[in-house]
Amino acid sequence: MTFRSFFLSLAFVLVLASGASAGVVADYGADFHGTIPKDGWTYQWNNGPIGTQSKYQDLVWWEYGGRYIATPQVYPDESSPAGYVALSKGGNSHPGSSASEGDPEVYAIAGYEVQPGQAGKGSITKSSITVPNTGKGSDGVVVQIYVNDTLKDTIQATGTTDSFDLSLGTLAVGDRVYVAVGPGASSGYDAFQISYQITVDR
Repeated sequence: MTFRSFFLSLAFVLVLASGASAGVVADYGADFHGTIPKDGWTYQWNNGPIGTQSKYQDLVWWEYGGRYIATPQVYPDESSPAGYVALSKGGNSHPGSSASEGDPEVYAIAGYEVQPGQAGKGSITKSSITVPNTGKGSDGVVVQIYVNDTLKDTIQATGTTDSFDLSLGTLAVGDRVYVAVGPGASSGYDAFQISYQITVDR
């Protein structure tokens, strides 16, 4: 065995011994669960500035509609800025109202809390958001990705389907990754379908 092949073999063994691995820790579509969210997940809306976790409020499962909404058994609730907010596994998701009279835009927010054993370098992967009514009444939606209250990226989703893959940096246990979808200048016809995974190298 040459020195070169010996050192290559040794490096391979050390990588295996280190336990380094990369894997999916959360999958929006596969993990989506009605009635009670799967461990780590929250479905919310911002009753205050987006990017401020303390202002987020939980959505409630609506069995009849098969989605999480702000006002139980009333959808849409046109008396509330969150009246149209909905999150579902399929294409029945929707953001809330656009900014008006100093009030912030209302986002539909999917959050995932990093669980024990999942810390490491995180990424959003295999992401897509589809706004089927783009050009047919909708001016698109805004996707914002946060780790806790830190904004990582903003995507203007104005095509039929857009991606928002990105690196999240190093995630610690207890960190929360939020994918928030808000309206464009107009909040009409903004139904969307979203999918993504959170992966961690550790």
